[in-house]
Amino acid sequence: MLRDLWFSGHWVELPEMLDGREKRVARQGRLLAGKDSCLICFTLNIAGPVKVCAVSNAAFEAGCAEIGKQLEISFGEGFATCEGIFYNPYGHEGYWSVPAEASRVKDVMAAIEETHPLGRLFDIDVLKPDGTKVSRSEIGMDPRRCLICGGYAADCAGSRRHSVRELQEETCRRVLEYLSDPIGRASVGDLAGHIALSAMFAEVQTTPKPGLVDRANSGSHTDMDINSFERSAAALEWYFSGCMTAGASAAMDTVMPDELFPRLRTLGLTAEKDMLAAAGANTHKGLIFSLGLICAAWGMSGSGDPDTILPLAAMIAAPAAGELTEMGLRGAGARAEAAAGFPTLREVAMPAFEEALDWGFDVETAGVYTLLRCIAAADDTNMIRRGGRESAARMSKRAYAAAQECLQERSPEKLREAASRLDSEFIKMNLSPGGCADLLAMTYFMEMVKELSTWEK
Repeated sequence: MLRDLWFSGHWVELPEMLDGREKRVARQGRLLAGKDSCLICFTLNIAGPVKVCAVSNAAFEAGCAEIGKQLEISFGEGFATCEGIFYNPYGHEGYWSVPAEASRVKDVMAAIEETHPLGRLFDIDVLKPDGTKVSRSEIGMDPRRCLICGGYAADCAGSRRHSVRELQEETCRRVLEYLSDPIGRASVGDLAGHIALSAMFAEVQTTPKPGLVDRANSGSHTDMDINSFERSAAALEWYFSGCMTAGASAAMDTVMPDELFPRLRTLGLTAEKDMLAAAGANTHKGLIFSLGLICAAWGMSGSGDPDTILPLAAMIAAPAAGELTEMGLRGAGARAEAAAGFPTLREVAMPAFEEALDWGFDVETAGVYTLLRCIAAADDTNMIRRGGRESAARMSKRAYAAAQECLQERSPEKLREAASRLDSEFIKMNLSPGGCADLLAMTYFMEMVKELSTWEK
């Protein structure tokens, strides 16, 4: 299971978590003030420091949809009022105001926690008008059970009976199982956004990466850091969802693939503005183009098979290929890669990643190896633009040598040491393989799509 990819996201440190709790209490007070209604507060039980990722976002949307549905069934349409959905880096929150007896509302919410496929991940509090919570014991229910063993959750948490990794793996398993059922999904398009978000986080957090922004440093960049990449990723989630939705809609309307491209271009222009507003730099400009095409092709094909998605993405990109011919730039950059059906992604990046996992490398180290293979194989226009073809070619050979050495020894430690040395050299030469970083993010994305498709079979 690619748990580390599905759980890639912003790491919440203790001060941020405590600040988030204070904000939540203050928000609850404001929403209760002057009202004779009880208040539902919906959050998630997610183990570990990452609270916003592909897994949590999918679960949160499922919970919001189920709460709205059950409130309508139990109390009638329009009886409850959604007071807001708040997307926070320390964990999302949803609020509903219900002018009914708090214990009756708690009955309905506790039933969701007990019966929904993802209910164990839901934390649905019901607050009385005075701000006190309705406990499960007040409505005659036992305390909540453990996600893994079925014992009392409080006992397992207090004794730390299960590791964070075990809890995350079980959480991931349940969410993938839920998403594998098309009836269970709240939205097909939303799924692409969730996965793209985690793929972008996983890429920037992969360390060390020669010349690129990662946890260690900002590489050869003075206008970007890991925080700006994270802000950009969060700002673009809607866009990748929109691309998949556009592809699915085009399939229903029997629109030809190349006719879809103008729709994606319009979405992409808005996405670029959002990226610049969030990050102040072109953090994900290449992915807006390339991964947007892949999301659209996934939506259009309805298949999780890369051999179906990537050729279809090339057909969608046909208008961009025509522009390359007009400008005399055939064979250069992301648009040429897309027009050819992403050959470096298919033939180099994804096989390298899977090969490294087969050797027993963890996901991050497999990502470092994949990046080196891409630098060795790809004609990265960002490197050429920064340092010229000769310097780019020389460093591609250095990356090739490091990758070949890894093939012989299969040592994660030596691979990381080699990548760190290359990082210093790339920074000294002001080289940044940004196109290869995009290929790494797309690799993460496609591997998650492939894993989800295996659950659907």
